Amino acid sequence: MKELKEIELTLNCIENGFKKVSYPRSVVIEVSSRCNLECVQCAHSYIKRKKEDMKFDLFKKIIDDIAANSIHSNVWFSNYGEPLMVGEYICDMLTYADQKGISNTYMNTNAVLLTEEAASWLIKGNLGHLIAGIDGYSAPVYEKIRLGAKRDDVFYNVLSLKRKLDEQGKITPRIEAQFIVMDENEHELEEYKKFWAEHGIAVRIRNRITWAGKVSGKELNPKIKRIACGNTFSTCHIIQSGHVTACGNDVDAQYIIGDLNKESISEVWRRKNEHFIELQLRHRFDELPEYCRNCIDWQAIGTVDYDESGRRYYREYELINKLDQRKRNAG
Repeated sequence: MKELKEIELTLNCIENGFKKVSYPRSVVIEVSSRCNLECVQCAHSYIKRKKEDMKFDLFKKIIDDIAANSIHSNVWFSNYGEPLMVGEYICDMLTYADQKGISNTYMNTNAVLLTEEAASWLIKGNLGHLIAGIDGYSAPVYEKIRLGAKRDDVFYNVLSLKRKLDEQGKITPRIEAQFIVMDENEHELEEYKKFWAEHGIAVRIRNRITWAGKVSGKELNPKIKRIACGNTFSTCHIIQSGHVTACGNDVDAQYIIGDLNKESISEVWRRKNEHFIELQLRHRFDELPEYCRNCIDWQAIGTVDYDESGRRYYREYELINKLDQRKRNAG
């Protein structure tokens, strides 16, 4: 009970920092809804909408909007698909954003397609940050989670990108190896952190989410008293078709709040602020869409982060997970 109260207190403190913003601080662009893997912690296999790549004209419209209104927003070239599925097209997208002055660019990738050629596209396009999803250290553990991928190939791809950057004297894209904590892999976390620190690559640790109940999320506790969802306050999630979803965990776009083929980000965001975010702030959770009412992913806030030398550093929100609780209880 004490542990539960501590988590709730921390979540309430985090919630106190939530506030409406006039334009999203982060814009997540689904450059492709296709993926080359079927991972146990991901809900991609539940997607019934079209699995296609975003049209370049639509992409340019979105980038032009961001450049005109909030050039310092974080722009993510990923969402529910694998961005490198688009091939060299990703270089055109990155280059266009860079030419528009957008420098805070991010990409999540499973790194399976991060070949020598793909690495060159990312460097040429001036990608700012690359987050490689690698949820295990040993081959048996990693390959049990990232179905369809080979551990040694992925490690080689990430380390090859790092070598290429070092050879060219470049510091971007900054590489982070991301580890989603699960029962299946948590015993490898220390070895994982040590390995990547030895190779000068940062580590980001996250909790597994349920994608609004689509997959197992045993690490989350349904008994915790609900707070407003941090996934929705400052981030605009755009799927491949140009439609904007109210929540980043709405994998099949059940609740669409706007269409950027016809509207601006500001118009859609204003509507989201007035309705969806307002309901969250007022704790009127029973008025939210059904997938949101029953979701527990709001409690999976933040990350635990280690820099390229393995030293812990702090972002705005800290990950609340059972590993932290165990350390606290042991102390």
